[in-house]
Amino acid sequence: MSGRTGFLAVSSQLSSQLPIAEFHEWYEDEHIPLRLNHLPEFLAGARFKVHSRRTRNQSKNEDEKVEGLSWLALYFVDSPSVFSAPDYTSLRTNRSEREKGILSRIEVMTRLTGEVIGVWSGNEERTSGFQPGRPSGSIVTHGLSVRCVGLNAMDEIKPWIQQRIANRQEMNDGWVRTHLICVLESGTSHFGINARVKDESAMAYFVVHGKDLQLAHSLRTDLS
Repeated sequence: MSGRTGFLAVSSQLSSQLPIAEFHEWYEDEHIPLRLNHLPEFLAGARFKVHSRRTRNQSKNEDEKVEGLSWLALYFVDSPSVFSAPDYTSLRTNRSEREKGILSRIEVMTRLTGEVIGVWSGNEERTSGFQPGRPSGSIVTHGLSVRCVGLNAMDEIKPWIQQRIANRQEMNDGWVRTHLICVLESGTSHFGINARVKDESAMAYFVVHGKDLQLAHSLRTDLS
């Protein structure tokens, strides 16, 4: 295993041409097993339903509600080198006819790969949505467009991340763990056709805040 863990995130916004049941059946019966069951380098994964999203130009009070057509899958792998290994790349170049048909009916799919460069946890006994035990019931994700140059990149970003975490701890919202990912590659496709990512839209880092819904509920009960 390499020194840093690899990371993969894929978001899918379904079109009206793709029934949700068909999408889930393909994901759970074909897409996930081909990775988690057959590639030992894939360590863990989780899928989430997207409830709201916000662009960089919107304030926190302008979250756009998403009505059941957007989904997010996250995976941890033992090294970023997995993404260029033939066993993995062949899954994308030799897609089944079923998968090609699914992708052609996904309105927008966004994919990014990266490496985990920082993890902050409030309680090591809890997990963060990807490992057996008490997985987090929800996550909050966002990108960072700031581009730090040189060996001190983490030193520049770390105080900002720690302040965000402190804010979540004060909110008692069930925060469990935060992962900071350095983005290596990102891309978007529309109905299966690749689209160029504009330079100004590319992110340098991706952040995942894991939350324990059971803990959040008990905290709200205690405080009420």
